[in-house]
Amino acid sequence: MNSVISWIKSNILIVVCVVVIAVSLPASFVASRMWQSTIVSARQKAADDEYRKIKAAEVTYTLPTYVAGQQPVSLKTPPNAEVTAWFRAHREDLSKAAAETALRAEQFNEGLGADAQAVLRTAHRPLVEGLFPSNPNADAERAKQYEMEEILVAKRGRPNIYQQLLDSVRAGAPADPVAVNESIKDMLTRETEKITAGKRGLTQEEQDALLKQLGERRIAFYQAAARDRGVYATLEVFPRTPAKGKNTIPFGSIPEDAITTPDLFINQWDYWVLSDVFAAVRLANSASGGGGVENAVVKRIETIELFEPEGLYATEDTSAAAMGFGMDTPSEPVAAVPGMVPEDPTASITRRGMGKWNTVYDIRRVRMVAVVSSARLTDFLNAITRTNFMTVTSLNLAEVSVWDDLRDGYYYGTEHVVRATLEIETIWLRSWMLKYMPRAVRGALGVPGEDGDAGSFGGFGAGRDASGDVGGGGGRGLGTDSTFTSPRKGGGG
Repeated sequence: MNSVISWIKSNILIVVCVVVIAVSLPASFVASRMWQSTIVSARQKAADDEYRKIKAAEVTYTLPTYVAGQQPVSLKTPPNAEVTAWFRAHREDLSKAAAETALRAEQFNEGLGADAQAVLRTAHRPLVEGLFPSNPNADAERAKQYEMEEILVAKRGRPNIYQQLLDSVRAGAPADPVAVNESIKDMLTRETEKITAGKRGLTQEEQDALLKQLGERRIAFYQAAARDRGVYATLEVFPRTPAKGKNTIPFGSIPEDAITTPDLFINQWDYWVLSDVFAAVRLANSASGGGGVENAVVKRIETIELFEPEGLYATEDTSAAAMGFGMDTPSEPVAAVPGMVPEDPTASITRRGMGKWNTVYDIRRVRMVAVVSSARLTDFLNAITRTNFMTVTSLNLAEVSVWDDLRDGYYYGTEHVVRATLEIETIWLRSWMLKYMPRAVRGALGVPGEDGDAGSFGGFGAGRDASGDVGGGGGRGLGTDSTFTSPRKGGGG
């Protein structure tokens, strides 16, 4: 022990240094930890402040959508030159593609371009150039109005434009029953004289054989007529009986007070609708390779009903709901995609409806009854949707008594057929229609910036006068003023 103390005394400096070192190490550690904590807290605060500044400067990049039900692409991030350039380029590409698609759709709806030609359609052009939307020269406009009337009712040797629609699908009546009966009678007389030489009556066996031969001859007449036609249809299939909410084609003549530019424009519009319907029949039957009714998809057109433009007439509700195409609309629909036309789920299965909220297109509806091949019915439905912006919103099928129809001369061939009642919704884009649409019609349909509201027409439509009596075809009495507040008598013919 004494030796240890002696060593410490003799080496006191070393001992002091050891003690200092032993004490300073933990003290330095504690001090350094405290200093580190202070520095870290300060740097964390500075970093948080900078991060908050960055977050406050964040922007939202968005790629819009042009398809209902599809969500836009969105990214929230601080400004970045590369991200900004990427979104700008893709927005420009989308905008350009949307504009090109819109133009292509407009041209197709009007019947222009390769898309329309591919489905055997021609351009929708006025029957009289320079009449629509109006003519600044009153005398020239009146002359064109009378020219339009002559075309619509085939006056002064002009061809019947509705017969031309029938001709475009090679439509015609079945074999003439009078001519067939006369031919069968002549054959009966000849064959009887050939067998009996006029010296005796026919035996039962001879009668049965001759009746079978005559029956085969009658069917041969029907088959020959069917080969010469693409589809059975005559002018009688066109709407010619006035009814509420429905338009008729002009025939005979048009009343003087219905020879107005707005009235004639509706006649023109009706013709365009009908031409698209016949184009659909032509497209469906062209796929069958020809050969007449026997090979056709659409074998017979029985009736066509043409409904008024929705919302045109103040005195009649021609909406989809009123005409049985949809349900009542509880409230104004809201656009699923900003900037797009709102969808109305109560209007029809397409959700398309008319109101002040729809400034893009108008709706025309058609009801058609036709005898169609049951196995190839979908070919006809597809042809309708391919021909133009047309959709079958309702389809009812019924049995066809082929033997009863055969007695009337309608030979459909050997395949099974059904009687199809189709309700067709057709869309007419205002982007090209407005250049032809008279100002009064624009106002009545609620076109923004035009006089009058939707339904402001004072005419009674479909050839009805103020008493509600039904007149002849062709006139609606829309008048020439912009609001049509005074009813005019339609009808005539």
